[in-house]
Amino acid sequence: MNKKPFFQEDFDALMSKIAALKKLKNETGIEMGDACGLGCDWHDNAGFDMAQSSFELQSQQIASLEDFLIGAYIAEPVRSGELVGFGSKIDLMDLDDEGESKWYVIGSAWLRPTDHQPTGEFEDDPIILSFYSPLSQALIGKQAGQTVPINISGSLKEHMIVEIF
Repeated sequence: MNKKPFFQEDFDALMSKIAALKKLKNETGIEMGDACGLGCDWHDNAGFDMAQSSFELQSQQIASLEDFLIGAYIAEPVRSGELVGFGSKIDLMDLDDEGESKWYVIGSAWLRPTDHQPTGEFEDDPIILSFYSPLSQALIGKQAGQTVPINISGSLKEHMIVEIF
């Protein structure tokens, strides 16, 4: 089982979403029962069919989120700025073209940390980087000023960690 680091806020948000879906699923179950009680054959009941489809979709969403949380643990973001780790914001320089970009190491690429909402200005927004990505794994545990070889699309490129926030 893979361990999955989560920010506390993101874990809480997922748990709230699961709870809301379960509540909605229960309400949908009641709708299914009400639709059956209309006195007609439930096989030819559009209200029942719609409620049943919603019930199945909600069940799948709940199962998917609960599966995603298997192995989850609350991880404290690295705040020291000394080493790259979970929760680090990194200023990374491509040594070939000397272009710099900012990155934010989080647990999963599809979770945006609640403490970082995009401003809409690309220069200010770090690129979200999954903790499990090859780029992240190459950077974890490294210090500012270190040069790190990173395999990008089959090509080995040298990057330097300019700063860790």
